[in-house]
Amino acid sequence: MEQEHAEEPREAPGALCDAESGRVARLERSVRRLWIAVVVLSLAGSALAVGAGMARRRVAVQELAVADADGRVRIVLSAAAGGGSIDQFDAEGRLRISQGIEPDGKAGLVLLDPAGARRIGAAAFADGDAGIAVLDRSGKVRIQLISEADGLAGTVHLDPQGRKRIETFAAADGRALQSFLDPVGGVSLQLGTRPDGTAVSSQPHQEEAAEAEAPE
Repeated sequence: MEQEHAEEPREAPGALCDAESGRVARLERSVRRLWIAVVVLSLAGSALAVGAGMARRRVAVQELAVADADGRVRIVLSAAAGGGSIDQFDAEGRLRISQGIEPDGKAGLVLLDPAGARRIGAAAFADGDAGIAVLDRSGKVRIQLISEADGLAGTVHLDPQGRKRIETFAAADGRALQSFLDPVGGVSLQLGTRPDGTAVSSQPHQEEAAEAEAPE
């Protein structure tokens, strides 16, 4: 984008938000894709946990269960159904780490706390996209990180009610933007840089209020 001149009209309220809406939408789609991968992987790990209790000490071509000195299954390795997985359990038999590679080439990892809640989920997709989700103790996603194959990287911070409050992205062409949202999803402040390094900022709420109060 060409550098602005002093005579150039000021950007309209919310222009930055509108200009980047496509990239934000792509970021949100990537986040949803990551979350689906995290849920599927952790559910698969839970199923293996049930089977492990029935197959302790068994060594097979497609599955290996490793038990501790007390006979409790602590690690299960599986290469069934075209994929591969490793699940690790604590001394109480609770699934704590689940990782695997699916037939479509997606690799995933889930870390769980002692209560069985998913706390961290990560996925690397076959098309080059990758992401991480950090969850709170109630199982709600609070931080999402995405890196797409085309060079776009972004983060989303959510409050305990699941509302987006901070969105950030850095594009391959040098653009970067950080947006701060209010509790109802409105953009209160945006800060960023253009590919040429010039700074840009916008406060849509204040600009809209100022225009509404200005005499016609």
